[in-house]
Amino acid sequence: MNVTYTMGKGKLKCLGCSNLTRGLLSAKQEGNPFPIQLPMCPHCRDTKSKHLIYETRLREHIPQHIFHENESLPFETLRPQKGISFWDQNEARQKEILESKDWIADPKLDGARALLYFYNEQVYLISSRISKKTGTYSDRSKNFPQITEQGNSFQMKELNGTILDGEVYINKKGFITGAGKTDSTLNETIACMNASPKTAVRLQGVNNAWATFFVFDCLKFKGEDIREKPYYYRRMKAAEAVHLYASDQVEMLPCSSDYLTWEFWYDDLDYEGIVLKDCKAPYYAPSIGARNKAMVKKKRMETYDGFITGYIPGKAGFKGLVGALLVSAYTPVGDECLGVKRIMEFAAVSNVPLVERKLMTSPEGTLRVEYYNRVIEVRAQTKTRTGRLRHATLLRWRTDKQPEECYYEVKT
Repeated sequence: MNVTYTMGKGKLKCLGCSNLTRGLLSAKQEGNPFPIQLPMCPHCRDTKSKHLIYETRLREHIPQHIFHENESLPFETLRPQKGISFWDQNEARQKEILESKDWIADPKLDGARALLYFYNEQVYLISSRISKKTGTYSDRSKNFPQITEQGNSFQMKELNGTILDGEVYINKKGFITGAGKTDSTLNETIACMNASPKTAVRLQGVNNAWATFFVFDCLKFKGEDIREKPYYYRRMKAAEAVHLYASDQVEMLPCSSDYLTWEFWYDDLDYEGIVLKDCKAPYYAPSIGARNKAMVKKKRMETYDGFITGYIPGKAGFKGLVGALLVSAYTPVGDECLGVKRIMEFAAVSNVPLVERKLMTSPEGTLRVEYYNRVIEVRAQTKTRTGRLRHATLLRWRTDKQPEECYYEVKT
């Protein structure tokens, strides 16, 4: 494995000291065209020993499948690309994306990402999540036999070497599992993804809700690597592969270049929002932490006000600092006439700037007293069944509001 040190264009957080840096520690494995890149400032590169960098940092942040292939699979597993958030872009960039004629959008499903591999006349469904036990992408083919075993067997040989990118999705409210009813399509899909094959099939059968694989991209087509091709070409090949496979449980995810359709999908509560994609951009997945700027997720968001009631200690690069802030608010539950109010913790936010994070951390590594009860505005996607916010982020500090003014509806 060849290790080099280069300077990138943008600034990322150094894995050694958490400061912003353009430095990149690149490790390239023989036979793998994509280098593994980790942000590392020149100071940490020069002062930390090679053993610390390579063994502790590199292997801690990069799963073992980078160094050792999954021996249980007869083919090389590829890394799916990740997108960026629409809300993290400035207003000029947001306007540019929405008004460009080169961008299309498809609805954002709240399911589980996976890749569908056609190899040696068989179909494999490989999760995008990496197993903590094996360090490799997990094979979920037997959990969803309706996806991997019920296609056109006569076209299997022709589709050999094809890899499709998509989402495993179960759409049924009140999906019953051994732990009760789920409150979202994500939870019911993940319940079947993480279960044993026998349990996954039983759960889908009992609920009469069989998962579907919605395809939106193609990495390889009939053995040809097309990741460097533009998105419109890859999507065309994905549609051709879905047509040849001819399975009722493998479908193309719809897409549109019409702005009114984007708004309709964005407002539809059956979706998380939309995913905007540049039609001329290649498939991009050079390293685990990297994200494709040509794939922008615009999720439906709402804002809430709350006050800080605690913290979670930081880990890894934030060890010794405040890791996340616990946010609470008053709920309508209680008898206010008797002066009784209930305080509920509804979110934990971790996107605190490093400078602010250091200021709020005491010498003992705890949250400073003066930060308790400070009011902040939180942005989040949805509420869970218990009332907690999903994907909550810190939006701004509210110096114009008191904790007593922060109320939160528990009902989802």
